[in-house]
Amino acid sequence: PRLQWLSLGYPAICCNTKFGATGCSDVDSNGHATISGTTIADSAFHQCSTLLSVTISDSVTSIDDWAFAEATSLTSVTISDSVTSIGHGAFEATALTSVTIPDSVEYMGSGAFDGCSG
Repeated sequence: PRLQWLSLGYPAICCNTKFGATGCSDVDSNGHATISGTTIADSAFHQCSTLLSVTISDSVTSIDDWAFAEATSLTSVTISDSVTSIGHGAFEATALTSVTIPDSVEYMGSGAFDGCSG
């Protein structure tokens, strides 16, 4: 099955019943999520193996700790210029091969991209 979400306002429940993302606005049949809100909360997509790509909208300013950790199929992420903080292990153990970090990022936690297998 593909990534599923249930919006309950703030926060939402995303993938693996982890509490987190403040606005999963779209998940298509190809495993792509476009995320809005202001924060992608701790472990929002942790271990979500069906998530393939992510577009982080201009409203997001913070990607919290382990937000996408161990999302082992995640190969592509587009981080908007509005993001100022990327938490500890945020993309740890994903399949990312390259990421462009916008100049707006003022803080990056330890191990934010550790163990990427792509």
